[in-house]
Amino acid sequence: LLSTMEQIMERPLTSTDMKTITHIYEYYRLPADVIVMAIQYSVKNGKKDIRYIEKVCISWYDQGITTHTAAETFLKHSAEYHAKEGQVKKLLGIADRKLIPSEEKWIRTWLEEYQFSLDVLQLAYERTVKNTGKAAMAYMNKILSNWNEKGYRTVREINQKDGGKKYQASDTEQSYDIDLLDRYWDNVPTLD
Repeated sequence: LLSTMEQIMERPLTSTDMKTITHIYEYYRLPADVIVMAIQYSVKNGKKDIRYIEKVCISWYDQGITTHTAAETFLKHSAEYHAKEGQVKKLLGIADRKLIPSEEKWIRTWLEEYQFSLDVLQLAYERTVKNTGKAAMAYMNKILSNWNEKGYRTVREINQKDGGKKYQASDTEQSYDIDLLDRYWDNVPTLD
């Protein structure tokens, strides 16, 4: 276990590293292969600190990830989720920065709790930009929450039942009535 850890971390282990891993192995009774998978997961995420690795191992233990199969399932789910999260970030134009906690929470809710597909998120994004003029995630969250409450799951179902309804989100309150402006511009004569 220790020599494999050294290879993964690409550095000699400190006495703290060895004591911590030995403690995890003996106290939590995590199998060596599961600990190795946790180390690989941590290093892949750019974290070679033993405290981070320890937190991952304890978190896995608390979640019942104590076998090779359970760890593989977790890692597969995690990779799939991060791929979808990357697609949502790209959709929202977030490429060069990490998500803030509220953004992470919303995206996790949309993908895991509501289980919306990317095309539904695309529709919500388009309606958000159309109605607010910007990528307001609070507004988008309000749209998706309403669709989830109503049981809408597909773009077709949403288009049939929800139409182009506008939603209010606390941080996107506008000082003007967009519907009134739309009606005004519809009635302005053209100079044809």
